[in-house]
Amino acid sequence: MGFGCLTCHTHNMPARRPVAIGDIFDRLTVISRAPPQVNDHGHYQYRVNVRCQCGNQLSVDERHLKSGNTTSCGCRRSERHAGWVSNLRHGMAGTPTHRSWRKMRERCDNPSNIGYYLYGARGIKVCDRWQSFENFLADMGTRPVGTSLERTDNSRNYEPENCRWATPSEQTRNTSRNKFVMLHERRLCLADATTALGLHSGSITQRARDKGTSLQEATDHFAAKQAKS
Repeated sequence: MGFGCLTCHTHNMPARRPVAIGDIFDRLTVISRAPPQVNDHGHYQYRVNVRCQCGNQLSVDERHLKSGNTTSCGCRRSERHAGWVSNLRHGMAGTPTHRSWRKMRERCDNPSNIGYYLYGARGIKVCDRWQSFENFLADMGTRPVGTSLERTDNSRNYEPENCRWATPSEQTRNTSRNKFVMLHERRLCLADATTALGLHSGSITQRARDKGTSLQEATDHFAAKQAKS
């Protein structure tokens, strides 16, 4: 019998809409059929084997999956309890700082998160030290109003030396679409380098295009002129 669909295999069992292998219910993915059971009232309990996102496998009642009563192997409850215990220590659950820490971990660790493909799927991780909110708070401090968590180097992980609280404009300047150059031993986006050199917008790009040089060489040219003036 094929296992693509979990159908009734005993004529005495009532017809139902089956759960299919591969169906996902929150953190649980159906991987195979489990033998049905009969409860104390003589009713069939159709069961399936599932794998949780955390790696645990277990057998559950189909109805509990469909109703949403069962959404994990129990790890979600453990996480909530750990979060509750943690909050007893730091008292910051629900604050902007704690939300930033939680969302950071979700982006990197939870394949169901809407932003996972940009972070965890690309190999971006949260460093071991920051698995603890207390350590994150000690390194970053409380989140200032009007800022969000930013990685200075978008190719690197979330770790103390690569993160800061940044305003929306600072975040925009640090996107992968921006071009960066070194000026006075600092890594700046072109817009900031242009401003620091007192140039008109597009001057560095225009010189690089006209002279057939790199953006860095064009920046160095203007920096040398500035130093002489």
